[in-house]
Amino acid sequence: MTTTTRILTVDDSPSMRALLNHALTSQGFDVSQAEDGIAALDWLALNDVDVVITDINMPRLDGFGLIERLREGSRERHRRAQHARHRALIAPRLADAVGGAC
Repeated sequence: MTTTTRILTVDDSPSMRALLNHALTSQGFDVSQAEDGIAALDWLALNDVDVVITDINMPRLDGFGLIERLREGSRERHRRAQHARHRALIAPRLADAVGGAC
């Protein structure tokens, strides 16, 4: 039995969220979205994911602050947090899904 990788994308740009959603879901990932770090933390308080992909520059709570809070929390301690600013490679299939932008 295979399980679907659950991904939370965090970006204040609606067009970037839509692009990531399309690219990732077309590769079989289960994708949820948040518009900034605060919204992501609120969502994560009620849901589980395998991977968080976050932008860096966002209002309210930026990507660095989000990653720091995720690392501090015992529930999120073992989660993989990566930023989507063109350098994070979290899996070859994921890189293919976003067209090599990672």
